Formats: sequence, C-alpha cells, structure tokens
Amino acid sequence: MGKPYRECPYCGAHLDAGETCDCREPKREHRAAELRRMRLVAICREVDPETGAVAVYEVGKEMTDALQCHGSGQ
Repeated sequence: MGKPYRECPYCGAHLDAGETCDCREPKREHRAAELRRMRLVAICREVDPETGAVAVYEVGKEMTDALQCHGSGQ
C-alpha cells in the first residue's frame, strides 16, 4: 500500500493530495515588511554660480505617482 501523502522534495513536509508546500515562499512577515510604506524625502541642492555658496533644503512637496521633473536638464 502506498503512502497517504507525498513529500515536498525541498523540505520533506508531508503534503495531502493537491496541497502545495509553502517552504519556498517568502515568510509572511517578510512580505508584510516589503509592502510597508516608506517615507521618501527629496533634498534639493543648489549652488550659486556667482558665489559658489551651496544651499541644501528639503523639498516640501508631497511626492506621488504623478510627480514630474521640470528641471533644466529634464
């Protein structure tokens, strides 16, 4: 008589008929961390061409998928 289950070739887990093993899928806590939103901060750096003074500041605009570049080289 055969086994009432099959074994996962990677981890050896006993699987029912039609069941797939999740041993090769990322763990749920890893997937949740990947989906967590991040806060993105844009920093602007400007150099005065006459004096060479450098100004660095945070851009206060909210960034969305619709954000477009309007710089001199873009």
